[in-house]
Amino acid sequence: MGHRFFHVVENGRQRNCCSQGDNGDARNQKGLEVFSDMKAIPLIFENGEFVQCESQKVTNIKLHLPGPSGILILPVMIHGTREGTGRWTWNGNTGKPTLRPSILTQCGHFAPGFKADEFCWCKYYKEHPDETSGFKCYRCHTWVNDGRVQFLPDCSHELAGQTLDLLEV
Repeated sequence: MGHRFFHVVENGRQRNCCSQGDNGDARNQKGLEVFSDMKAIPLIFENGEFVQCESQKVTNIKLHLPGPSGILILPVMIHGTREGTGRWTWNGNTGKPTLRPSILTQCGHFAPGFKADEFCWCKYYKEHPDETSGFKCYRCHTWVNDGRVQFLPDCSHELAGQTLDLLEV
């Protein structure tokens, strides 16, 4: 199969345990605020899994982009210089996140280093037309600004050139 340029890390489960606090706010098991309109969940890698944390302790965030990229967990920082870190800068806002630089995900024959003689999802599904198409070859290049996703013109899918809201995570 084709190579995927950007690996999405998922721990396979999501923690949604909530209780109502004395002051009426919703909090999870660790006492962290939970909002129904969260567009970014701050995470830290702890004991072999990603767990929700306070924005000040964040090492990664979980986003849900419309389109083929779907749910992503990205390494981020909210302070300092990102040069040479391999991290995105994040404004710390869970409702209207902004990230820098752009986010590029590529799969199948769009992935860097893909050779024309290699097998990709497009070729696979042409040869297996009876199988359900669960994967696609794509390029998705976006900016995330104030909780909105701008799909750049170099995207290979139907959302190219559009700006949509991030989905709730």
